[in-house]
Amino acid sequence: MRLFRRFDFRVAKGDSTGGLFRRARAVATDLSNGPPFVVFTCWDPSFEEPPGPSTKVSAVRRVVELFPELASLEHDPALGQERSSYDHVSLTNAETGGQPQVALDTLETVAEGVPASYPFLWAEFCFLGVDWFHDGTSVPEDVASALSWGWMGPAAHSIATNIFWGDSLRETEMEANIEINPPASDVGRLPELPADVWASLGRLGKVKLETLMALPSEEEKAFLAAVGPEAKRVVEATRAEMRDREIALRSPCQLPRDAPDSSALPRVPASPKKAMGDALKPLGYEYRSKLSGHGTYYLTKRSASNNLMHIHFDAGCFGLGGQFRYEGPLWQATVTLPLPPGVEYVGWRYLGQEVLDHACRKAAVAVEYLEKTFVPALDAIYGPAPAWFEYPH
Repeated sequence: MRLFRRFDFRVAKGDSTGGLFRRARAVATDLSNGPPFVVFTCWDPSFEEPPGPSTKVSAVRRVVELFPELASLEHDPALGQERSSYDHVSLTNAETGGQPQVALDTLETVAEGVPASYPFLWAEFCFLGVDWFHDGTSVPEDVASALSWGWMGPAAHSIATNIFWGDSLRETEMEANIEINPPASDVGRLPELPADVWASLGRLGKVKLETLMALPSEEEKAFLAAVGPEAKRVVEATRAEMRDREIALRSPCQLPRDAPDSSALPRVPASPKKAMGDALKPLGYEYRSKLSGHGTYYLTKRSASNNLMHIHFDAGCFGLGGQFRYEGPLWQATVTLPLPPGVEYVGWRYLGQEVLDHACRKAAVAVEYLEKTFVPALDAIYGPAPAWFEYPH
């Protein structure tokens, strides 16, 4: 497998997109064998100009007006077609493998204008070919393939900063990916990074979260394909069991009251975190504050095979939901946790602590059952994770 250490950095309230770009540019310039190579993507909603003055702002068009040389990088997939709210106009060189390269001063000016002058829904600037280990690393030959890893970032030595609309607020991120050699299977822990690599990471900011990410080799891809049907049968059977509430019905506790109509109730003091901790910490689960936030709560526990049991609660304003995920370095499987009827449709702020406590105890009954059935079934299919494999921390 190919192995990457991803570092997410803390971003302060006063950190501007331009400031983060300059920080990434400085480190990438010092660690690149040649001019820094930047792949960027900026996009905003696609819309037809209505007759007369328009109140809508296209950040892409604003940038192209200021820098006409970027006009060839404007992409409008819905041009000449009927548009929907999901269409977006983008300004990017990612679709052409990072070509042409755009002057760093130009990109810095664009980054400095986000979001005030250029209110993109998403803007990302990714420096590739960062030579963390001074071993001659260069830009990947197949940039498009390196960029196809989705939210995990590029499968390459890199530094990236992005700003986007999240849950009704702007979120800004800074991250770095470092590819390392997988240790031998009998090694107990990952080797330390060299001091100069940590020094370079320190110039980017304070590390908030570190994640180890793996890409399968061709042999591992073949193995995953071979065992996939069996794993799918296990997952589908377990999901059906959870949907039928069979496990929930075995719980001795009853819902203390019917789930109320939230429109007719005032908010009441309650803590989802407390309810989840009281129900699941006795089973060995640890609350993960670095993963939690914006109404989501995560608890994790390692199995004896060093795979990870991961519980995710979503306590949003529309109700309470829970999922149990079991994962290894190259695979994962998820089932929905059964909760008392009604809590899925009522905001937790209206439920009260009593109902939240009960719902989490109900989920804990299901978790205990999954640890005895679902977990060993998947362990038998996929096997253990290497002793050195680490999960987000």
